[in-house]
Amino acid sequence: MNVLRPQRLRVDGQELSIPRQSTPASPLRRQTSRDECSSSPEDPQYAPEAEQGESPVAHFPEETEEPTEPIVVDYRAELYKDPDRGYLTLDLSNKNLETIPQEVFEIKEIEGLLLQDNDLESLPGEIGTLPNLRYLNVSNNHRLEDLPDEVGNAQKLAHISLIHCSLQQIPAVVLSLKGLDILDLDRNKLQSIPDDISNLQVLRELWLTGNQLESLPDSIGLLMNLQKLGLSRNKLTSLPDELGNLLFLRELWLRDNKLMTLPASIGEMVNLLRLNLEENKLTYLPEEMGKMESLLVLRLEGNNLRSIPAQIGQLSNLEELGLSENKLVKLPEDVCNLENLKELAMGKNRIEEFPEGLSRLSNLESLFANQNRIAFLPRDIGKLRYLRELSIASNEFEDFPEEVLDLTSLEKLYLGQWGGGEKFTVIPEEIGTLVRLRVLGLDSNAFRNVPDSIENLRHLRELYLDHNKLEALPDNISFLRNLRELDVGTNRLKRLPTCLDKLTRLKKFNVEKNPQLVYPPQDVCKQGIKAIFCFLEEDRKKREAEEMPRVFNRLSLRVGAHQWRPIARELGLSEANIGAIKDKAKEEDTAELAFQTFMRWRGKNPSRADKTALSKHLQALGMGNLVTCLKEMDI
Repeated sequence: MNVLRPQRLRVDGQELSIPRQSTPASPLRRQTSRDECSSSPEDPQYAPEAEQGESPVAHFPEETEEPTEPIVVDYRAELYKDPDRGYLTLDLSNKNLETIPQEVFEIKEIEGLLLQDNDLESLPGEIGTLPNLRYLNVSNNHRLEDLPDEVGNAQKLAHISLIHCSLQQIPAVVLSLKGLDILDLDRNKLQSIPDDISNLQVLRELWLTGNQLESLPDSIGLLMNLQKLGLSRNKLTSLPDELGNLLFLRELWLRDNKLMTLPASIGEMVNLLRLNLEENKLTYLPEEMGKMESLLVLRLEGNNLRSIPAQIGQLSNLEELGLSENKLVKLPEDVCNLENLKELAMGKNRIEEFPEGLSRLSNLESLFANQNRIAFLPRDIGKLRYLRELSIASNEFEDFPEEVLDLTSLEKLYLGQWGGGEKFTVIPEEIGTLVRLRVLGLDSNAFRNVPDSIENLRHLRELYLDHNKLEALPDNISFLRNLRELDVGTNRLKRLPTCLDKLTRLKKFNVEKNPQLVYPPQDVCKQGIKAIFCFLEEDRKKREAEEMPRVFNRLSLRVGAHQWRPIARELGLSEANIGAIKDKAKEEDTAELAFQTFMRWRGKNPSRADKTALSKHLQALGMGNLVTCLKEMDI
């Protein structure tokens, strides 16, 4: 029998579900209402109740039977205006189609036809009868190897998408569509590009990423209107000189090929904005690249470059320069002429020092120089007042590079030594001046403690202290209430701060490989962050209940009956509060008065300054041990 299955339909851009036959009936019978399509003899509301003891299956038609009233899908109801292109579009994507229903070709108004994510092996020639077709998407039909010649009749076609099909060559009919504006052939099996590609004289975008191209035809230089060319993830070993004729090209993607050289003519692309040459085998760059003055982004990571031509300093509009993972020993000082540069990536090289004049990069926001041989920072690096991200991990600094403390705009700082280099032993107290930090990486060093000033980093979201020699964490780490991730694994910790559970936003907490840790017990820590926090909270409450009466009894031996009122006033309690305390306790019961004063003050959610004031009073009374006790209970 013909099985009805739910079908997603669009009306005015909204999707609805109605039943559809696997193959619509012919001839096409239009329905004037969606509701008229929603009922059939197979609908549950029309099925008679099964007699007792009889299987309901008996009421279904036999395999050879047709429905008594075939359901015809109104494909016209599926048309909608594409919000991006403005095309009247028919969406038949992701329907498991092996063929296209003939009725579709009777809707001559179609401008966009979406057929991606189906199981089409071919397209019918009738597709050429759609006179208004402008956009055809047949991507992710993995058995599709060609297009019918009749596609050439759709002379209004401006955009064809054939991503991830099984094309071994560009369909000849495509090269006849002289009005084609965008051609997307990513992730196919193309081994070559025909010379006839030059027929597509109005083409603006050509995408060939993820194919098996080993070379490009000289004729590609005749695509004078081309603005975007994607050639990443191919097997290109060289580029034709004629590529430099593409004077209107804005983006050129050549990542992950086998290029060893670039033609000098590449410098003629004076309007190019983005050039990606990552993951190739380039050993040098032509000096002519200095003429590409419009360039905004130049990515050269993952090559074999041993030097950079000084002419790179002429790229006055450059905003991103990626040089990581090469074999560079130094950068030319001319790089410091790039006053518009916002990102400089030079990690994983052999660089021994920053170029003189680095501070002239006045708009620099990100500087990645990890895994080099740098031993010191420029003294005037603090002039980079917009620098937000700095990675100098795994270099050869002898001591903590305190010049970073002048970079008050930093939001991300990476000083881990996981790739080698010296191990820092002291975190300077001044680290607390970098109050904008959101990420701080101090992993893989030899730190034994963390300064109390860490509490000033109230915006911190990620803190990496793993692989050090930490024996304790400061209690005031609990003030980092925005912390989402904390890594203290592989240290020498014996106890965690009792107030650590105050970090309510913490989602990732690693405390593994601290063999001396006894509080919380190891079995609790293995259960994860929730178990750790529950243990700390319950233990703190238990100790508070046991300790509070005892410590305030001791306090009463030091505080005279006449002293509790001044203390209460200095702690910010109103006269009304003081009166209420007096009413609750006898005047001579100093311990109770002190206890009630403290509890009232605590109920106000005291600030850090208030807590400091209380500590001073207790210290003045010789109650330093009580101060310590209250701190341990996070009071």
